[in-house]
Amino acid sequence: GVPVVRTFAPVMAGVGEMHYETFVFYNGVGSLIWAVGITLAGYFFGNIIPNADHYVLPVVGLIVVTSLIPPAIQFIKERRK
Repeated sequence: GVPVVRTFAPVMAGVGEMHYETFVFYNGVGSLIWAVGITLAGYFFGNIIPNADHYVLPVVGLIVVTSLIPPAIQFIKERRK
């Protein structure tokens, strides 16, 4: 998703010789859209889902555990060599 795009966007802008001011403008607009969108999504889902606060900790825990799986697999593979 967006984190991957935001990682490569500066590199591609540089390779494409995009003017710095143009990049900063579009990067700022994209950041603003992303921040407002995520905030609004959180607000609306928080109001739609009953007792949403009860789900926050398990969801965050799931995200953390899921994000730790790839480095753990890599660590195990490296250790076996």
